[in-house]
Amino acid sequence: MNMQQKKQASLSYLILFLIASNFYINRILARFVFQSAGKWGWIAMTLVAILLIPVGFLIYFLAQPVHLKKWKESYRNSRLIRIFLRIATLTSTFLCLVFTMTLTNASWLEKTPYFLFVLPFFAIIFYVLKHGIPTFLNLATISIYPIAIQYLIFVLAKHKTFDFYALIPFSGQNISQPLMLGIACLAMLLEPFWLLFYLDENSQPIKKGSFICVFTILLLTLIYDALIVTGQFGLLVSKIPFVYYESWRAINFGQYIVYLDIFAFFYWITSAFCRITLGVFLWHQSWPKASLKKSLIFLIVLYLTLIYTLNHVMLYASIRFALLLISLISLILAIGFNSVALVRRNRK
Repeated sequence: MNMQQKKQASLSYLILFLIASNFYINRILARFVFQSAGKWGWIAMTLVAILLIPVGFLIYFLAQPVHLKKWKESYRNSRLIRIFLRIATLTSTFLCLVFTMTLTNASWLEKTPYFLFVLPFFAIIFYVLKHGIPTFLNLATISIYPIAIQYLIFVLAKHKTFDFYALIPFSGQNISQPLMLGIACLAMLLEPFWLLFYLDENSQPIKKGSFICVFTILLLTLIYDALIVTGQFGLLVSKIPFVYYESWRAINFGQYIVYLDIFAFFYWITSAFCRITLGVFLWHQSWPKASLKKSLIFLIVLYLTLIYTLNHVMLYASIRFALLLISLISLILAIGFNSVALVRRNRK
């Protein structure tokens, strides 16, 4: 790749990353902070998104190959970092498997065999593992929505009927509401660092067609979110051509999710499979002599564990919250240890 191509690839990545960053910020704030604030809430979340754009430039700077090389070297030389990252990846992948498996409990999918439902996705996963598709990995990683963090927020909500309006962190005295806001914001900042921690995003060019496709999807979902937020209490309610007053028992936490738009629902599905793909890929890469067979064994063991856990409801109910905290804490510790290792290396 010549210098001109590298510049074009870097510019494409920067633009795509800024779009994805704004998408993260808008969706998180719209869903969990300003849901009942009407048009002023949408204006406020847009202003916050604009103010946080410089974070994208900081991460882009850290994503340059010279910096990533140091990060990767410190990661490979630290057993503690590898342990924490594997724990975070394992628990995150496990929770996404739970999501995809319980998804078939939805009324319109209950007669669909789970194996047939996920077979095409796992075919993609192992094709990626075997052949290594840089464009797919790049686009999948920067478009992942923090599923595990959503689970944590859902659990903290503790409502028999889950309602997005109950998550406004500036009302009531419940300490879990500001805690949810903090976790959502922390996830928003940590997610890109986690991805850059593993993958050299700038090492491969992003294809024009893929870029346009992802850009269009992000733009449409962002516009749709804005319509929902402004339309909840405005004149747009009667104008929106979508039925969004639906209840989906998709997460299967014994709670109904209401006011869930169809774009968000399918985005969660895509994100869960992307995270599973990334999880298997990272485990595949983290072993000294990784092979497709080892990755397959890892996934089978994880599935058997998952089936056993879901067949023992009390066991799953007792560990789901712990898994979320372990995943988040492990990720924070891994990034922290890696940062310390990087600072020490630079001082030498």
